[in-house]
Amino acid sequence: LAIGFTPGTGTVKVTATAAFSPTSLTISGIATQNLTLTLSAITPTALTINLSSDNTGVATVPATATFAANTTTATVPVTSVAKGSATIHASLLPSIPDTTATVTVTSLGAITLPSNVTVGLGQSTPLTVTLSAAAPAGGVIVTLSSSDPSKVTVMPSSVTIAAGQTTPAVQPQISGINI
Repeated sequence: LAIGFTPGTGTVKVTATAAFSPTSLTISGIATQNLTLTLSAITPTALTINLSSDNTGVATVPATATFAANTTTATVPVTSVAKGSATIHASLLPSIPDTTATVTVTSLGAITLPSNVTVGLGQSTPLTVTLSAAAPAGGVIVTLSSSDPSKVTVMPSSVTIAAGQTTPAVQPQISGINI
């Protein structure tokens, strides 16, 4: 206010930017990995921004991420759903423009079984189970079954392949039951 002048008003918009780190994330198999979302300035109070995935059939994120007061970073968990790619978006329009990160979900590999195995009637033989890539943290449980258990059985019905390994400690056995 100034004496003799008509009061004036104006609009002030406070803005910031956000960025994902890393800007590109690869997830092997079905798992959850984190992106870090960083603001361009410290937020004096808690701040919640919107998140989305453009392909929820490949990767999902929570609906929002919250920055605690006096911080510049928030963790964004990304959960893979299937092989493919998705773009993760974060924004609080109009104050914080959209920023993105690309997520690529790859398969863990393949389970390999021998073809044309022969087992004699009343006999058993090992069935070699192999992964094309090492098992991830936590290992892998491979479930096995026979397409015709009246002729061939598999025991046990599942094997565990430890993290970092490509084969189980003990291979399953197949048995010839009938011709």
